[in-house]
Amino acid sequence: RTATRIICVSQGVADVLAAQHVAENRLRVVYNAIDSRIALPPPVELPPTTKNLVIGTVGQLAARKGNLHLLQALAALKAEGLLVNCLILGEGPQRAELEVASQSLGLTEQVAFVGFQPVPLAWVQAMDICVLCSSKEGLPRVVLEAMLANKPVIGSDVTGTRELIVHEESGLLYAYGDLPALTAALRFVAKSVHAALCTQVGVGAWLEVVIVTARGARCIKVTWWTWCIAAGTAVVKLARCTLTLALWSIAITCWAFAATWGTVTKLGALAIACGTIAHTVTAYVAVGARGSAF
Repeated sequence: RTATRIICVSQGVADVLAAQHVAENRLRVVYNAIDSRIALPPPVELPPTTKNLVIGTVGQLAARKGNLHLLQALAALKAEGLLVNCLILGEGPQRAELEVASQSLGLTEQVAFVGFQPVPLAWVQAMDICVLCSSKEGLPRVVLEAMLANKPVIGSDVTGTRELIVHEESGLLYAYGDLPALTAALRFVAKSVHAALCTQVGVGAWLEVVIVTARGARCIKVTWWTWCIAAGTAVVKLARCTLTLALWSIAITCWAFAATWGTVTKLGALAIACGTIAHTVTAYVAVGARGSAF
């Protein structure tokens, strides 16, 4: 009651507090963020026996994190003949219960409880798919880190998580507690990732890259079209650079021999020189606008 401002890590948290009659003029949203400029740690080395796709989750082993739902979905996939490995990072009061559930569901060989890890991003790097099955979140850092590591993300459609994942654009959302929906999302992404790996097409060709700014998270969709556009842009830039060099060569040649030419020829040389200067200026103005040369 004495706080003049209350910092909320997501708009969803602010909405929850406002619904509990906290004055909205005291609420300020300051999004959780990660530094996208830092070098990613190398992935941890998994046992050589790990031959299946690796699904993983990071967080406290508590009921609200929904890890039991994840185990049940993995069991459903196994019943379909789709075998995956699963890494569960974190510690908490539910660990013993989850280990028993893993055993009873026949997942002992597939699921590894690796406990608390000081550098979880190194483990996220080793995952093929990152999953978060929580009943509620503030603004989950693990989702940001998974996106930074270019990993497919599946999350429950709850406060916080839904502000980071745009369904079918930057990941997949499912209704919390809906086991068939979670299983379907895991099945779809697992098969998509498997197909991408088999065809040696980078998974990042269809994932999302998340750029965290001071005002929040902004998702930029990266599809295979992006790579085509990038290649075409590179060709155009090379052509413009070549044209610029050619025009300057012509202009310099014209200037060097202008003394021996007539008036009309000199005017032509002057026009070429002016066109060259204009082309160069235009190119560098474009550099300032787009941040790239030519």
